[in-house]
Amino acid sequence: MHPQGIGKSVLRREDNRMLLGKGQYVADLLPENTYYCAFLRSPHAHALIQGIDIEVAKNSLGVVSVLTGQDMLQDGIGKMTPLWMIPGADGSQMNEPPRYSITPDRVRHVGEIVALVVARTVNQAIDAIELIEVDYEVLNAVVDVKQAAQNNAPQLHQEAPNNLCVRFHRGSSAPVDAAFAKATHTIEVDIINHRIICAALEPRAVLAQPSPSRGDDGHELTLWSATQVPHHIRKLTSEQLNIPE
Repeated sequence: MHPQGIGKSVLRREDNRMLLGKGQYVADLLPENTYYCAFLRSPHAHALIQGIDIEVAKNSLGVVSVLTGQDMLQDGIGKMTPLWMIPGADGSQMNEPPRYSITPDRVRHVGEIVALVVARTVNQAIDAIELIEVDYEVLNAVVDVKQAAQNNAPQLHQEAPNNLCVRFHRGSSAPVDAAFAKATHTIEVDIINHRIICAALEPRAVLAQPSPSRGDDGHELTLWSATQVPHHIRKLTSEQLNIPE
């Protein structure tokens, strides 16, 4: 029988490699003539995009391409889809408003991507991003969960009335209610589940390398990504780009 390791000190298998500087990251894999991408992100929590001027950025030094959400729509790039559809308490499916890698018309959170620049160097891409002009019509935003569920709250998606994605429950409420009714004392508390920040050795990174002469349709795309879910990345990318896995 193999020991389970419970109650014992278990050494991590990757420690020696990392401590000796032998870890491999996406940045270590870059081939010659790699292009770099930088993103322009929204400074507003909720706003309509009335217009984007990319002409100056397109003519900036080293810039290969500047793309917006409208470009992605015209090229047939699909929307992002969730990995799991959560059923509602009444058996209905959760609301799934369309969401794109680059938003074409409206931003719904600070940091949402509104444009990207592809350039020959990282600095050239970052410099060109600062040359893009976006005309926003700022809208009211909601930053509180309870406020977002009110009837008069600003609506982020028409497909999700009252900003509700799905209403679901687990188990039976009757015995729970009965237990509370019999309790001598009850305590009510609101708990905020904050975003947990991990100390990753590598930020989000992706290297994409096309191979025109390979694949069933004559094209193949190889991705290297700093992720723990490579199979999900392959599935979702193939769906968005409409290419076979």
